[in-house]
Amino acid sequence: MRVLRTLGLVTAAFGGLSIAAPQLVARPLRLTDAQGGLQPGVAVACSAIGVRDVVSGLSLALLPPGRARAAAVGTRVAFDVTDALVVSRRLDPAARRGLQVAGLAWGGACLLAGLGSAVAARRH
Repeated sequence: MRVLRTLGLVTAAFGGLSIAAPQLVARPLRLTDAQGGLQPGVAVACSAIGVRDVVSGLSLALLPPGRARAAAVGTRVAFDVTDALVVSRRLDPAARRGLQVAGLAWGGACLLAGLGSAVAARRH
């Protein structure tokens, strides 16, 4: 349960960063210009993903064991897999691999933590 809560809080914090400073998220994805600036559409997309991550992260961290938390885990994993397999296809090849690895690793970690949390909740 602690691992899932920690992953949720880190996800929410990353989402907050994406909202507050979208250029920090866009830069490793090579979505900034030579001066580090953002096109308005990129800033909007990073902020929207940030909102998604804040909501999903807080859901992982705060929901009690049960169906709602299981749905939150499934949703978070779906977001990460979508980032890795769909969103990454639109990126520069050099940035693509990083998003694929990060998305699959984070989604896998959330899935394993969610399963572990569900098993622990059933034991009690």
